[in-house]
Amino acid sequence: MFVALRDTTDKSVADRSEPILAITVLAGIAGIVWTRPMERVMDNPDVDWINAMILIYLAGALYGLVVYWAGGAILHWAVRSLGSTGSFRRNRQILAFSAVPIAASLVVELLRLAVYGSATLKTGGADSGAGGIAFALVELGCVAWSLALVLLGIRTTHGWSWGRAAWALGSAALLAAVIVVGLALIGA
Repeated sequence: MFVALRDTTDKSVADRSEPILAITVLAGIAGIVWTRPMERVMDNPDVDWINAMILIYLAGALYGLVVYWAGGAILHWAVRSLGSTGSFRRNRQILAFSAVPIAASLVVELLRLAVYGSATLKTGGADSGAGGIAFALVELGCVAWSLALVLLGIRTTHGWSWGRAAWALGSAALLAAVIVVGLALIGA
């Protein structure tokens, strides 16, 4: 897939737009479900399953789109600083296609919902023990897999060595971490 990103014809770009939107939204939903606020969304007695699912969908879609654009900008900055002449769109698409394992982790979240029910979305629910840790490890595995795909995507799409691609990924990850910590400090 990453080699195909080199094709920038209008048809090729158009053919990728819908899958990228689907991956972005699904990965955003998976990512938002992992956050503390969503793990406690049903602590409020006024929130029922339908409200929780609507909230998770809308927040997840927004989260996915923000990560797609902001993460794509950070990745673009990193590869451009190392001499890439690739477009911002191509770097966003590398990020989007690399998020497939995170999007696929929604299956794990659905399994967790099937096993633990509403406890999944409540503080101190039944999923907070060893079973919850097992699900968290699977989620971390999906994130690691996605990061490996970003590395492969940078290397393949830009035709770089593993070292140069790793340097670009490391630079992007460092900048993203600084931004997230900075925003957390501002909000604290």
